[in-house]
Amino acid sequence: MTPKEAVEKIRTMIFGDEEKQVAVPAPAEPQKFAEYKLKSGAIVEVDKVEVGGSVTLGGQPAPDGEHEFEDGTKIVVSGGLITEVKSPEAAPVVEVEVEAMKKLPGMFSEMEQGFAAAKTDIADLKATIDEQKNTIAKQAETLKQMFHLVETIANASVQPPVEPVKSFDEMTPLEKFRAQKNF
Repeated sequence: MTPKEAVEKIRTMIFGDEEKQVAVPAPAEPQKFAEYKLKSGAIVEVDKVEVGGSVTLGGQPAPDGEHEFEDGTKIVVSGGLITEVKSPEAAPVVEVEVEAMKKLPGMFSEMEQGFAAAKTDIADLKATIDEQKNTIAKQAETLKQMFHLVETIANASVQPPVEPVKSFDEMTPLEKFRAQKNF
């Protein structure tokens, strides 16, 4: 592996390869149906209880008309799709005891104290996150500078110095001795 190939491999590992990254679409989830029991006893499958939801009965689109679930919710079906959703009647209002009403101001003050403490904690967390963002940004910049230095070193010539070649007659006695002994 050449130095340039090694540098490119390291660059890809550190910074990613933006040009070659391809977004892979997530596989489509199969449509999920929930079973609901009607007051009549029949069980229907509904993908979502809202206008546009699909309703089936025994694998076939549910018959057109109004259908009521056991909990009192009514749906109007047309062509196997929900065209209207009617919530069950609201439960009757129960009067609150006077004693419970007297406790409310104290409960609100406790809640306000809890919210104030939570706000302080959130502010502290935000400050910590900001410090960490700054540290990460500095580290990223340092890493880029270090990588640039490594790339510069890898691109520099790594050849040994060239010594002039002398003939045997041009050599000094010491050089001749070394050449004969392979020093």
